[in-house]
Amino acid sequence: VSHGGGCPMNPKIVKKLLSCYPELKSELSSTRRELRDVEHKKSDLAHPKAVSWDGAHSQNPVAQADILTGLISDEMDAAQRAAALEKLLDTLCTLRDRMEEPGRTLVTEKYFQGRTWESLQVRHGMSKAGMDYIIEREIFRLV
Repeated sequence: VSHGGGCPMNPKIVKKLLSCYPELKSELSSTRRELRDVEHKKSDLAHPKAVSWDGAHSQNPVAQADILTGLISDEMDAAQRAAALEKLLDTLCTLRDRMEEPGRTLVTEKYFQGRTWESLQVRHGMSKAGMDYIIEREIFRLV
C-alpha cells in the first residue's frame, strides 16, 4: 500500500495511524462541519441583509472583500484538510480490506470499532500479544 506518491508506508506508522482511526474520523467530521459553516457565512455575506453595522459585516466594499477573501482562504484550508483525511482514511480501509483473516477482523474490531484488548481476548480466546502479532504480521505483509 502506498500513500500519496507511490512511497511505501512504514509499518509502525501504519499501526499508529490505525490506532488513531477514531480521532481521524472525528477530525474529518469536524472539518466537514467547518466547511459547511464557511459556506453559510459566504452565503450570508452575499445576502442583501448582510450589509450592516453588526461587526461581522460592513457597508464598506473593501471590508466585505477582505471578509470574503478570509472565508475563501478558510474554505480552501478546510477542503485540503478534508481531502487529506479522506485519502488517509480510505488508505486505512483499503489496507484493512486487503488483510487476511483473522487479522482483518482483529483490526476492524480493535481500531475501527474501538473494542478493548480485554474484550477481544474474551471474544477470540487469544492473548493481547498474540493478537498484536497477527495484526503486525498483516501490516508488514501489505506495506
